[in-house]
Amino acid sequence: MPQFAKMLVLLLGIASFSFAGPVSVYGALKACKDSNGKGRICGSGAYASTPVQVKGVSLGWSNSNWESAAFFNANTVNNMVDGWRAEIIRVPMGYVASASDKNYTGSYLADKTANMNRVKAAVDAAIAKDVYVIIDWHAHTANSTDASEFFKGMASAYGSKPNVIFEIYNEPINDNWTTIKSYANTVIDIIRKNGGANNLILVGTPDYSARPSAADGNYLSDTNVGYVFHFYAATHTTTGGDYGGYPTYSNGITTVLNTGRPVFVSEYGTVAADGNGGHNPTNSDAWHTFMDNNKISSCAWHINYKNETSSFFKTSFTNISSQSPANFIDKNNMTVTGQYVYDKLVAYYNSNPPWRNGSSSASGSGNSSSSGPKETMLADFEGWGTDPENPNYNYSRLGNPFYVYKVDNATIANPYQSGSTTEYNAITSSGDSHGNVAWLKEGFNVGTKVDATSSSSGLNGTVAIGLDIKLGSLAGCTAFQYDYKGAAHQFFPNQRTHDGDSTTNGKKGDWNQPNAGANASTSWSTLTIAPADLMQSWGPTSTWVGAEDIHKLTWEIRAKSSTSSANSTQSLMIDNIKCIGANLTLPTPPGSGDSSSNSGNSGSSSSGSNSGGSSSGGSGSNASSSSGTNSKGSSSSGKEVPILTLPQVALSNSAIAFKNGINLAVKSNAAVEIFGLKGNSMRKLNFANGVYAVSFSDLPKGLYIVKVSFGSEKKILRIPVN
Repeated sequence: MPQFAKMLVLLLGIASFSFAGPVSVYGALKACKDSNGKGRICGSGAYASTPVQVKGVSLGWSNSNWESAAFFNANTVNNMVDGWRAEIIRVPMGYVASASDKNYTGSYLADKTANMNRVKAAVDAAIAKDVYVIIDWHAHTANSTDASEFFKGMASAYGSKPNVIFEIYNEPINDNWTTIKSYANTVIDIIRKNGGANNLILVGTPDYSARPSAADGNYLSDTNVGYVFHFYAATHTTTGGDYGGYPTYSNGITTVLNTGRPVFVSEYGTVAADGNGGHNPTNSDAWHTFMDNNKISSCAWHINYKNETSSFFKTSFTNISSQSPANFIDKNNMTVTGQYVYDKLVAYYNSNPPWRNGSSSASGSGNSSSSGPKETMLADFEGWGTDPENPNYNYSRLGNPFYVYKVDNATIANPYQSGSTTEYNAITSSGDSHGNVAWLKEGFNVGTKVDATSSSSGLNGTVAIGLDIKLGSLAGCTAFQYDYKGAAHQFFPNQRTHDGDSTTNGKKGDWNQPNAGANASTSWSTLTIAPADLMQSWGPTSTWVGAEDIHKLTWEIRAKSSTSSANSTQSLMIDNIKCIGANLTLPTPPGSGDSSSNSGNSGSSSSGSNSGGSSSGGSGSNASSSSGTNSKGSSSSGKEVPILTLPQVALSNSAIAFKNGINLAVKSNAAVEIFGLKGNSMRKLNFANGVYAVSFSDLPKGLYIVKVSFGSEKKILRIPVN
């Protein structure tokens, strides 16, 4: 959201963020309809009527001694959630009825105990990470006796968990819908009677789950059901499949959605339907567009190192239970399919799906997991205001300032807030889906490199983004990761050595060497840096001392040679900085607290029309204000609600939770409704376009659920008032 200026009157207490996972926010997933009657998946509680979409990955067959079995462990699940940003994990139980089938070896009937242990380990790990998990009966034939036995145990063990979805038939091959429906009725009844009364259930459809419309006119009577569709992009196109009396694949899906029943893509591949063949990014992208347009949730096939093109990892990626987080997200270890799926999941995470606000679902969502993902996000720049004592700086989640600086003969045109001649505030809006970023804007020149023997040193001609770190803050960090867009640069964690107080820059290689530094990129790219990339052969130490000894991070653009220099047409944006493996303690940054006046943002316009809040049903009151002046809005309670309006244009709709209030950016109109934990409505407010800081400090102490509506887009926030 747009950067908030220095706030004095009504400065809100800086965030007591709760970084929950999607389950704590959406609650248990349910079949529902959108406002147009289309079949969708909704959450529970505050999300009971709000369609949601979750994206993730599927493990492979659970069969003993198969390559895929090595991934059924917490290390895999943790890294797919923390590194790949999966919101849902599919856990297939490999089932083959006939001992003569080649896939029978090591499957459920052949090695039941080992398979059950593997499946439970993966399911338990997903629940612990606060993501959704599909327990999949990975079968190609209908055997209700074996399936009922399995799901009776699974429902008893996991039916109470809002994370859990049951998929009762993976891919029917030869069964028609009549057979599938009879089988489904039997298994669904077992689940509902043995602890899974409220879980979403997915049902496979004919022709390897490519024909959900086969159920049209003869749907299941259970209403909390999703109809399964699988596609492999090199085999199935959105406009293909119209043979044997069937509609095209996309039209078949639409037929089901139009009846108000949801479709769930529990498995998809970017290659051919046999799991091999070439990666087809064009058809894959077309399917993703179709799924996004229809809010269809999905899982990509599959987490494996098997020698087939649908595997995410190369055959050399073994010893899975001990692989590091850095290796899981190192694209050198991924196949083309893996790289594609990874990029899609990270991009979706960066688009800020609603659960990333860190709010929990309102009461009525059912049992929710209390343990969210380990906090590794050092900075995403959303919702962290400037320090009123020093408005030139913005803060990371550790409470440390970001800034832009230059060294020696470099120049900066200073598109930043006024302040020191050598240090400037780095945080501003990117103008795209990344929201706030650290931005070294156009208008700098690093000049040419001074010879290292010169008294000016080889650092001459450097501009950089810097972040100060308190020693010890990054303990446990096993790799760094960040998104960037723009100029080629180098990443430096400045590390204090154990040799006195001297420091050395652990740097990532030299310019323009393979895997050294970051090459220029015109689109958003993700870079992962392991300790091995940071070692050097000079200075007080040549080894990685440890993340706990890092006192500063820098992203540097420096002169490459005596004749080549970076120039003013370049820029560098940094976002989503993560310290993988760390469990960051998030303090209240400096500058929280109230003050009595607001001097506004340095350099901001002195005029502008901004909107205050109004009571429910009103259109909002317009009030002209000079930079940073205050206005009051009225509420349904009759009390005045303090609103701080700022003369900035909202580039996108955003709502960020703070202790005692919210920051709000509104492109057109927004409605805000505050609920007590019992679901009682406390207050309703309407806002026109503008940027606001809204205080709830006049409400009684307690925890409140705040629903923010930007037209059909909704966000749910949890706000503590104390």
